[in-house]
Amino acid sequence: MIRVDRRLWTGPALSRLIVYALDVAHLVLAPEPVLDYERTALFKEKARVSLDDGQYLVELPRKVYDFYHLNEADYTVMA
Repeated sequence: MIRVDRRLWTGPALSRLIVYALDVAHLVLAPEPVLDYERTALFKEKARVSLDDGQYLVELPRKVYDFYHLNEADYTVMA
């Protein structure tokens, strides 16, 4: 699960995101398909999103979680 401050997204409320695995160090969360990433990403998955206490909770698919070893690594969310 990734927590993202709601203020980072100014569009309509999110319920799903596309997760693009760009390389072993970077992933992108997008509300709609991004043409460049559709062509170049190693893979893409869909993630469920919920809102809790001013933060979006992004439930990453197991494939993404395992690929990035998120249980073993620190990560930074940037907008």
